[in-house]
Amino acid sequence: MMGVTIVVITCQAPPSLADSTDRPWYVGVNMAGAEFGKRPFPGRINKDYVYPRRSDLDHFLDQGFNTFRLPFRWERLQRKLGGKFHPRELSRIDKVITHVTGRGAHLILDPHNYAKYFGKRIGSKEVPVTVFAAF
Repeated sequence: MMGVTIVVITCQAPPSLADSTDRPWYVGVNMAGAEFGKRPFPGRINKDYVYPRRSDLDHFLDQGFNTFRLPFRWERLQRKLGGKFHPRELSRIDKVITHVTGRGAHLILDPHNYAKYFGKRIGSKEVPVTVFAAF
């Protein structure tokens, strides 16, 4: 099973965020995992790539973190350029969104592909900027 990388990004904050009324606006965590796993594509969930577990999210939520970055592969969610979203993949992302926002926090969705779709640059003839904007 692939491990999860967690990068913590914070603003100036008191020692205990959960107990403070004088908190910074955004205290965030990067919940990496869903952007990994290029081959085989789309890969197997919890083997080639992962989404954060509720317990991982709750750990940071309980400590007062209020912003999460969720990177994922664009191709995994939209397997045909301009096509419909893959229902199981959308459901996985939606579960993270629902849990985090249900607890009053914010979530940043990050189609993390280094400005590419299946290796073709966004803005190229094969992947026009308009297609990415529509995504």
